[in-house]
Amino acid sequence: NFRLDAARSEQLRVYAKEEGVTLFMLLLSVYKVLLYRYSGQSDICVGTTVANRPQQELESMIGFFVNTLALRSDLSGNPSFGEVLQSVKQTTLGAYDHISVPFEKVVDRVEKTRDKSRSSLFQVLFVLNNNPDAKVASFGDIAISPMSMSYDIAKFDLTIFAEDSADGILFSFNYCSDLFSAATMDRFRCHYENLLDTILSGATASIGTLSMLTQEEEQSLVIDYNTLDYTLSGEGTVLSLFEAQVSKTPDAVAFRFNDHSMTYSELDEAATRLGYYYQQMYGLAANDLIGIMMDTSNWSLLGILSILKSGAGYVPIDPSLPKERQLYMVQEASVKCLIIESSHLFDVIDFAVPVFSIDIQYGDVAAIPEGVDFVSLATAESTAYVVYTSGTTGQPKGVQVSHKNLVDYYEGLEAKIGVSANKSFGLMSSLSADLGNTVLYGSLLSGGCLHLFSKDTLMDGLKLQEYFQTHAIDCIKMVPSHWQALSV
Repeated sequence: NFRLDAARSEQLRVYAKEEGVTLFMLLLSVYKVLLYRYSGQSDICVGTTVANRPQQELESMIGFFVNTLALRSDLSGNPSFGEVLQSVKQTTLGAYDHISVPFEKVVDRVEKTRDKSRSSLFQVLFVLNNNPDAKVASFGDIAISPMSMSYDIAKFDLTIFAEDSADGILFSFNYCSDLFSAATMDRFRCHYENLLDTILSGATASIGTLSMLTQEEEQSLVIDYNTLDYTLSGEGTVLSLFEAQVSKTPDAVAFRFNDHSMTYSELDEAATRLGYYYQQMYGLAANDLIGIMMDTSNWSLLGILSILKSGAGYVPIDPSLPKERQLYMVQEASVKCLIIESSHLFDVIDFAVPVFSIDIQYGDVAAIPEGVDFVSLATAESTAYVVYTSGTTGQPKGVQVSHKNLVDYYEGLEAKIGVSANKSFGLMSSLSADLGNTVLYGSLLSGGCLHLFSKDTLMDGLKLQEYFQTHAIDCIKMVPSHWQALSV
């Protein structure tokens, strides 16, 4: 809970009146902006409750007339707060015109199938109580007084209750503790209050830039986290660091996958031949891209390194994605060719791009003489890979990662955690995700042995436990939810 002082509360009432909206519309708009900032989603639907007593004759009648409204807003295009406020006003007034329509009827009409794991239409609620205190008739010697209620159960993921009074506006936050920690909700409360202050200061900026952080948070995010206590070289590429490691530990095992393994010198030689082959076969130029659509295996690791050797960047594509999504990524990235394993040949038969089946055609590359020497096209600014977003808010977007980005990342790992002290690494994520790629380079550039796992093994906690018991793994990188799901 927190209460705005009487002065700020009055400022909000005056602001709402000047903008031609109610206090409810103003507070709801700020709530929606905060949800937009936290989630990155522009389609925001918030529920609210209404008394549903439109006739004066119903006001004093005992009974439950409350109805629920779903108030949906489109915040795309990063509008100004004033535009959001007017949009929320129109949405709310439109909903009031249909106040008597039972919420259950709306749900039946809109939702064809119900998801029992979440509430229908919306998962967050906002309620403003600005009714005058109830007047209770005298009951002789019986004393009657209001009693505050404690909410030990969350009916929705998150609910804000606001109560307007002469002492100021009181806000109460009711949340699902399975989803949010107390610390998270304390920050959320603080950011909501800061947004209210920002609006009162007369800010007219777009909602994506409205100030909501505390001074301490701004100091941490803008200054502290961006002040390095180590020096980045700013030089080299992934290839130059890898080749330097090959010179240091040519006979060390670079990776293991099932019964397959390669030393650093073997991996370097094979990748160099393939890189030369790609250059000659596909006429590669600087910053060209090659798609790689494979599950994690010995071939996928060789494929990635060989693409970098050619001077191109790679675009990892998950084989389990829908074909429409795969085709979109291939076309949007304008890949010069697509590297696959033969098990996926029929999946790409209608792709309008040259296909290289690495496990079959590698025999052709093996005929290239050993020690082939060619000039790589890669520079520090060249694209190393392009990873695509999930596309949950539209078409997926490609994010370019340069050799310099990766070198800086690796040098930061070494400076902060001494990553080279680890001699073995476990790749616990798909190479189509950025998390998987960062583990790959932490191992190969530090001289470690990278242990690769199939998708089935990664989802089987017992298999992973058995593997970890028989193989010494010094370092893994995974999200906490994956770790908990595996119960390792």
